[in-house]
Amino acid sequence: MTPKDDMKPKPDKQTWSSPNVALCRARRFGLTDVVFCLVPDGCNCAFAITFGQGVFCRHPERKKIIAQTKAA
Repeated sequence: MTPKDDMKPKPDKQTWSSPNVALCRARRFGLTDVVFCLVPDGCNCAFAITFGQGVFCRHPERKKIIAQTKAA
């Protein structure tokens, strides 16, 4: 993501997509509850929070997503 990407308007929540959990990938940041989305273009997810150049995952099943990422 470039600084110019941060300047683009965000789509309305109605156009954001709900993720297919089977395709999601994420990792935990240290021992905290902060979870980074590892999916390209993850910022279009309805559960994503963009911060700087990272995308945080707030999906209710993020623990399951972390587990399947480790298993992959």
